[in-house]
Amino acid sequence: MSFALSEFMSKRWLAAPLAIWGKLPTHGDFLRHRCTPAQAQDWQAWVGSVWNPRHVSQSDKRPLRAVPGETGWLTLEPRKVVTDLGAVPVAFVMPPGALPFSPAHCVQGVMLASEDQVGRPCPLIIFQQISPAWLRRTWSDPSVKSPHDMLYWLARIAARTHAAEKDWEALTRAVDSVWQVHTPGWRQLVGAPVPTPSSVQLDALLRSYCAQDTADAARGLQGVRRMPWATWPEQILRADRPAHAFWQQDIRGGYVNAGESLSALWGART
Repeated sequence: MSFALSEFMSKRWLAAPLAIWGKLPTHGDFLRHRCTPAQAQDWQAWVGSVWNPRHVSQSDKRPLRAVPGETGWLTLEPRKVVTDLGAVPVAFVMPPGALPFSPAHCVQGVMLASEDQVGRPCPLIIFQQISPAWLRRTWSDPSVKSPHDMLYWLARIAARTHAAEKDWEALTRAVDSVWQVHTPGWRQLVGAPVPTPSSVQLDALLRSYCAQDTADAARGLQGVRRMPWATWPEQILRADRPAHAFWQQDIRGGYVNAGESLSALWGART
């Protein structure tokens, strides 16, 4: 099978390459990487109807906030630092039809609260279309049942983007590199196991993008090893009222927050 044919069939029957849409503080308008105008339009509508009305109790811009003692008192206790979950990337999987541009495929990825140069808010979204069959294989295969899945690594890249003041080109290169080591090929088309790149390789890629994990807003969190859904990922794929899934992870991959709607996820914030 030729490379071009294999690539075409993999995109059609397994998963499309990762794309990016949204805003960064270094730019004045929307940014797109492998995102079509129709996809951008659908994401903009989704942001207006789902993302913007979400419950927000803290500033999305500050990963950490100090909790000072009462004015006029001196304390020898360490200052308490509270993680703002609004600055932690959210991984997601949406069922077919959740977004108009993907009627027959699921959409998965990560999103991060962001804004443009003049402060107009809009998330940065890294996403891909993925067939229901490939979604089931990638999330159900025993060889890939690890909290360090592709979305985990994308979330770590997204988390370090603002604090490290990385430019757009560096971000697109990093996302493309993550996809390159996860890309299915003709062997997966005929039933070969899901690609499982090593964590060492991906950690090196992450460090080449931004070496300091102190830039990651999830650094102060500690989650649990497993997702809270007993039927994962079948609830995404069921014919009757398929669910959405949104979650956040700490820097080790522990799950710290999860919900079947974005409003429920953010509503759990304190």
